[in-house]
Amino acid sequence: MNHTNHIATLQHWLNQHIPACESLGLMLEQADSDCVKVSCDFDKNRNHHGTMFGGSQSLLATACAWLAVHLNFPNANGNIVIRESNIRYLAPAKKQVSAICGKLESQDVENCLAMLKKSGKGKVKVQCELVCDGKIVSVFHGEFVIFYNN
Repeated sequence: MNHTNHIATLQHWLNQHIPACESLGLMLEQADSDCVKVSCDFDKNRNHHGTMFGGSQSLLATACAWLAVHLNFPNANGNIVIRESNIRYLAPAKKQVSAICGKLESQDVENCLAMLKKSGKGKVKVQCELVCDGKIVSVFHGEFVIFYNN
């Protein structure tokens, strides 16, 4: 599958299975095991202060992190849930925001794979940065649980 089809397939899956992503106007820009980058329609997510609504930032980051886990654990077939998350807002986002998740920590991935092999369930931590106009406006930390044999 070429890159464009891969992105389109993931975008369609998100819109079908997580309808809030479609409402957010989520746009998948990059998606591989090393980096996931998503953005959303600023006008759909602007608050009365003219900045991006914090809840929209949280959803954007959660979707980005979920995709990073999905791409690193394809044998889970989407059986991935968020266990815990935290987002720290550093500055107002006055324009379009992109959420970026880099490569997952290799030790976390190895530990998760060992847990999956042993019990069919594992967990992994993910960090995303939300960037607006070249500046980090918020940082998301999440822990996801992955299920095999479900």
